[in-house]
Amino acid sequence: MQLLHLLGLAAAVTAIDIRFFEGGNCDGNWKVHTNTNPNTCYRQGDGVRYQSIGFFGVPFDWRVEARGYNDGNCGTETVVERASNTNFICLRTSNNFASAGYGFW
Repeated sequence: MQLLHLLGLAAAVTAIDIRFFEGGNCDGNWKVHTNTNPNTCYRQGDGVRYQSIGFFGVPFDWRVEARGYNDGNCGTETVVERASNTNFICLRTSNNFASAGYGFW
């Protein structure tokens, strides 16, 4: 029972960082949201459009659906990628991202 409790605490403190990149391959200058929560909209609010979005620190055993949006309110999905068995996801687009988020599948 204590082991399950500890595992639950470990999962609760694990969070994903979302980085908005000026470069198209999760490279170049970036701005970050740290320790993000699932099913929450993240945006920079600076009016800048970003070429790629990186999701860092994904727990290897999580099944994550990463989402990039064309608008600043997470309303129009531009790119959606499902991933598991990885600790990093890079979303790329030619339409420019304004917001991002993730959930589970």
